Amino acid sequence: MNADQDYYLKDRKKHLRFCNTLIKGGEKALYAYDDQVFAEEFKKEVPIEFGLLLPHIPYVGGQEPWTKQLLLTAWFIAAYKWMKKKGEPLDKTWKLCSDMLEMRLRKLPKIMRRIMRYSIFTRKQKKIYAKQAVASRDKIYPEGDVFDFKDTNNGFDYTIEITECAKMTFAKKTGAMEFMPYICLIDKLWAEIFNYGLVRKGTLADGFEKCDFNLKKEGKVDVYSAVWVDEWDNRC
Repeated sequence: MNADQDYYLKDRKKHLRFCNTLIKGGEKALYAYDDQVFAEEFKKEVPIEFGLLLPHIPYVGGQEPWTKQLLLTAWFIAAYKWMKKKGEPLDKTWKLCSDMLEMRLRKLPKIMRRIMRYSIFTRKQKKIYAKQAVASRDKIYPEGDVFDFKDTNNGFDYTIEITECAKMTFAKKTGAMEFMPYICLIDKLWAEIFNYGLVRKGTLADGFEKCDFNLKKEGKVDVYSAVWVDEWDNRC
């Protein structure tokens, strides 16, 4: 086992707590999805799948927010893998997982959500993104994102354009590429819950040349997706 694989395994217990916290926070949605037997199996089996995925998560040097995003992606892929074994369709798998995530995030204190929203638009965070963007093009982390950062771009507070995606690399390695367009919808959910503007015209997972994230403190959420269903706006 190399050092990159060991990075996630050395904190295995902490990462499993993260997995179980997401499940616990979304239990209401889980029990509403199917019967109690299904829910109890999900609570038992998905953390096992999650643990098996840890050695395969791309190593990005512990940089944030990319490491947390990858761990969240691992949770979605773990749920996808188990639900696929149960014969559940992709759209229903996404709907359940997104409802569970939304329930967990909405349990965060409002002040914490406001702080998290504020933090992504600070001058300090913009400098971090700009520095990470330059480093990404040097491929210090071979499986990490490669992206450009543009400050105050076309009326947005900033733009991030990803041309190589660590989450897609992860999905390819773990046989989950068919679920990747759904995983990309996390960004829409995140923007809605933390109340900031996000415009995205396409993603690599949907066959575009880049993922374009155009962010604004105050603004609409307009995210293109090839798999989005309008009825999903009636969420929990």
